[in-house]
Amino acid sequence: HDCPPPPPSSSSSSLFPVSVQVDPAELEFSHCSILSPRETAETSALMKNDVIHVRRSRMKERRAQAGWKKAQNDSDREYFFQMRNLMPDKMPLQLKCNVVFHCRGRMKDENGYEQRVLTTLVKGHEQILSKRCEWLKVKIEAAKREFESSGGGGSS
Repeated sequence: HDCPPPPPSSSSSSLFPVSVQVDPAELEFSHCSILSPRETAETSALMKNDVIHVRRSRMKERRAQAGWKKAQNDSDREYFFQMRNLMPDKMPLQLKCNVVFHCRGRMKDENGYEQRVLTTLVKGHEQILSKRCEWLKVKIEAAKREFESSGGGGSS
């Protein structure tokens, strides 16, 4: 938004009595993306009537959020690795999995790129999973009750 210049009278100091010093390092400039201080209008592909937005730098908030996202992705990757290896396919028949989860078909890798997973099915054994996660235990028990009440069969 364009602000009109102060009137040329001597009372202009009373209209704008507060003077604020702003360090340019505390600001960020953005057009379609955040502009680097080293970029010129030509390297940023700016045109004559393009608008540049100026705001307080959010670098710390972006770094914190990127760190949180990376930690969450690492945690998800480790969790699914552990889930896949709880009950390997070469186990004896009596120890094979008795629950199967159909999970999301995509996940992000360590560089933030979305990757399709080879399989969306994660196998597990209800006793191991129930000991590991109380919330999951409640969900598995509810699913078993629903299955049995719908005439799905006997016990696992």
